[in-house]
Amino acid sequence: MVYDFLVALPLKKVIIKRIKGIAYVYYNESSFRNQKGQPSSIQISIGRLDQTTGKLYPNQRYFDYFPDQKPDYLPTQTLIKSNSVISDTEQANVYFEDYGETAALKEIAKQTGLLEVLKKCFPTKWKRMLIVAFYMISRGNVMSYINYWFDSTHVDFTKRMNDVDCSRLFESITETEISSFFIEWIKYHSERDYLAFDVTSMSTQSQNISNAEWGYNRDGENLAQLNFGMFYGVTKRIPVYYDLYNGSIPDVAYLEQMVLRAKDFGIKKICFVLDRGFLSNDNLSFLLDNGFSFITAMPSHLQETMNLIDKVKSDIVKHSNKIDDYEIFGVREQVEINGRKLYAHICFNNDKKTLEIREILSHVNKLEKELEKINKSKNLPKRFSDYFVIEEQNQQTVKYKLDEKKIDERLSRAGFYVLLCDDKDLVTGEVIKTYKERNVIEANFNQLKNDLDFRRLKTHYDKTTEGKMFVGFLALILRSTMVRLIKGNVITKRYTVMKVQLELRKIRLITLTDKNKMIIKLTKTQRDILEALKIKVEDFIERKSCI
Repeated sequence: MVYDFLVALPLKKVIIKRIKGIAYVYYNESSFRNQKGQPSSIQISIGRLDQTTGKLYPNQRYFDYFPDQKPDYLPTQTLIKSNSVISDTEQANVYFEDYGETAALKEIAKQTGLLEVLKKCFPTKWKRMLIVAFYMISRGNVMSYINYWFDSTHVDFTKRMNDVDCSRLFESITETEISSFFIEWIKYHSERDYLAFDVTSMSTQSQNISNAEWGYNRDGENLAQLNFGMFYGVTKRIPVYYDLYNGSIPDVAYLEQMVLRAKDFGIKKICFVLDRGFLSNDNLSFLLDNGFSFITAMPSHLQETMNLIDKVKSDIVKHSNKIDDYEIFGVREQVEINGRKLYAHICFNNDKKTLEIREILSHVNKLEKELEKINKSKNLPKRFSDYFVIEEQNQQTVKYKLDEKKIDERLSRAGFYVLLCDDKDLVTGEVIKTYKERNVIEANFNQLKNDLDFRRLKTHYDKTTEGKMFVGFLALILRSTMVRLIKGNVITKRYTVMKVQLELRKIRLITLTDKNKMIIKLTKTQRDILEALKIKVEDFIERKSCI
């Protein structure tokens, strides 16, 4: 007997058996090998499948396994009475596969132009590369489990793969092929944009990767690393280009080489948006000499920065200096740096001021407590002299007093920051907006290292490392596009990426005994997600063929 209401079909350990046109659902309670060593299992009937909705008409056994689904009141009416004994000749399996996530990623690959570029540059490999990128988005970068993913996922455009197949694929991707991809990819996104540049690192335990060396490890791991520099389109919010390089090279020193390589691939007339860590006279001169514009922040410790703030701080808070769309005041000053005329945008944020004053006072208090505990020291670090006057220092004691003048100067500059650019036509509001949007590159590094699991490289040799990083970059393009579309939609903007992925995975493809295929009826949430991803629901349901 089954009850006359529907419940969710369990996602795991379910077997469907068709008997005289009716699909019965069994729960695989346990699996084992019998006395002959043959695979066997205990399967318990838990209800009947409703093939229209993909849900389940439950029986009492269903609630034994899923008691939290049991309603307060169970109706007495039943739908069907079935025989408890089923002959082997009557049994037929109905297959369920996760369909929604890979199908949505296919559509994103088409929308971004990634599919077209991959087909052109990797005519014999693009299918395998794309499916591995899909797997990375869904499960991370540990290739050992990809065969299990194929067991439950609908893949209609390439053969199933295991971890050995993945390693061979990574090894086969050549530097020439990668270069041709970047030429085409940059050409596809060639319209003027702002490019944010930043660097992160990936750790490795392998001793066979030539570029892996000791350097500043951003994750605090005591391991060798490779540096990963990336250009990111600020306007389109899409990764454009990356380079792997020696883990011991400082970030500021590699900008010139990154720009030269990108220029060879066709990046021209671009405005680079740089973190303040890349600001140096050599880098600014190099960018300008090669026809590139830039926007960057000036380090707060520079004397030029402090002079600019001191010049305007007394009268910057005026209505005429308010920046539209921001609770910020700003003014522009022409400056000369390294013999070049540039434009400094001095900005003041009152909320930032409150936080910074609190931080400065807390830091001074912390340093004073440290000084109180110091009995013997030959040389005190500079961090103390920034806030204190050391009056006497010997082997037994340290005498000091607060440097009120220095502390007051720092407090007076709280809430200020200075953005530097070379374009005289950019107003302060545009400069602020563009620089703030460079934060998306940090979000993408977070996706790459945490969501796609590339914090550590799980490879052992140069060729597999280079190939795997490239496929990881493809996965980042797709995932960052998904995030942008979801967060840019009024209905779905509060959804986490995990919620979106789980909802898409619940869109399942059913293969019936007669080989016909059907998709489980979509919920409103799933429809909202597809619409946010700019996928027509009708096309999505109908499209079950190869790409």
